Amino acid sequence: VSWANAVYILEKKKNPDFSSPNLIFTNMYDDPYWNLKTERWALRDAVIDDENNLWIATLSYWGVIRYNLNTKKTEDFTNEKDDTNSLGSTKFWCIIKARNGEIWAGSDKEGLFRYNPKTKYKKKFGSVKNNENSLPSNHIKCIHEDVDGSLWLGTEGGLCHFDPINEKIIKNYSQENGLSNNIIYGILEDKNDNLWLTSDNGLTCFNKKTEKTKVYNISNGLINSEFNINSYFKNDKGEFYIGGVSGFDKFHPDNMQINPNPA
Repeated sequence: VSWANAVYILEKKKNPDFSSPNLIFTNMYDDPYWNLKTERWALRDAVIDDENNLWIATLSYWGVIRYNLNTKKTEDFTNEKDDTNSLGSTKFWCIIKARNGEIWAGSDKEGLFRYNPKTKYKKKFGSVKNNENSLPSNHIKCIHEDVDGSLWLGTEGGLCHFDPINEKIIKNYSQENGLSNNIIYGILEDKNDNLWLTSDNGLTCFNKKTEKTKVYNISNGLINSEFNINSYFKNDKGEFYIGGVSGFDKFHPDNMQINPNPA
């Protein structure tokens, strides 16, 4: 649990109710290492890998941080001057652990970063102007690994379908393809091959197989048409929670319907 100048580790104990008093909140700034870095980090995303490492994406000059919850050892992944595949940026919006254990991080200005903790392999992917075979934008807002192992990137230039095995762009999508907006903040997947994309202007349901889209907004019963970054969640029941400027919307994708007579 984090925001700016504090990091809390929340551990569930016995009682599964998160409102119980059996929760352990550990402020990582109590650790001597973290106390050396009292600047406002602007922590945006985090994920735990199979080795109990906490990977943290920050919008400060610390870039991506790996913190081992067992040993308390920390490593910074920042820009390395003579390495073209280093992060290249110190500001990151999102980070995920793929099913094969690799770490993927999306930066604020320098594209997509790949890192394999076992082999130490790393590579950076960016946007090239007027090149449809590159990322649509270097501003990566979210990363989603689908059930087939493909990556879907939400960017400031639209949606990108990325093949991690061959390290190539499969296809880019924008408002010209039916998206409600080119700035995509979040991606959730339902059981029917649909990706639900939150944006600055509405919620787009995008079918991966047919590439057909449906757009939802306040006329469909949502309280938001403008959503926030890092504000989306899918629970075990398949229900979606998505945060926006007016609060958060909760719904099951199977129950969403297009309003035939929007206001």
